[in-house]
Order: sequence, then structure tokens, then C-alpha cells
Amino acid sequence: MKTRIERAKDLFMKYCGNRYFMDLDGVRSEYDWYQVPKETEEEWCREYLSQFFEEKRYGKDALQSYSKATYFLESNMACDHWERVF
Repeated sequence: MKTRIERAKDLFMKYCGNRYFMDLDGVRSEYDWYQVPKETEEEWCREYLSQFFEEKRYGKDALQSYSKATYFLESNMACDHWERVF
């Protein structure tokens, strides 16, 4: 059985941290209940993006992966916060 923080992380990663889509699928209240600190979400962003940069993808897979990483960045932070991720 997963811990609360593991479940919160699963939701965060599945929805790229986008609370709008969490809301559409009816899981936003669950995610909000976990009260994940902003610092933890920033750490998860770094983890997600580091995995993205480590993967070697080509063709269609590369485009889909790049699109998801770009969306992830746009959904979770403004440009002035990017230095915290890298």
C-alpha cells in the first residue's frame, strides 16, 4: 500500500501538476488533502525533468516526450522559477 506522499506524487506526475485536469477527473480534492508543500512539488518537477533529459528518444517518441516536458514546465512554474529546477 502506498503512503500518502507516494499517492500525492503519483497524482502530481500523472497530471503534470495541473490542478485543472485533476479537477476534471475528480481527484483534485484528494490531491489538495495531502497538502504537498511547494518545495516538494518543485523537487518532483526536477525529478520529472531530469528523467526526461536522461532518456534517449527518437522520432515520434521524442516529440511526445518533449511536448509533455514543455507542458509540465508551463503548468508548474513561471520563467523566473526555472533556475530552481535546474
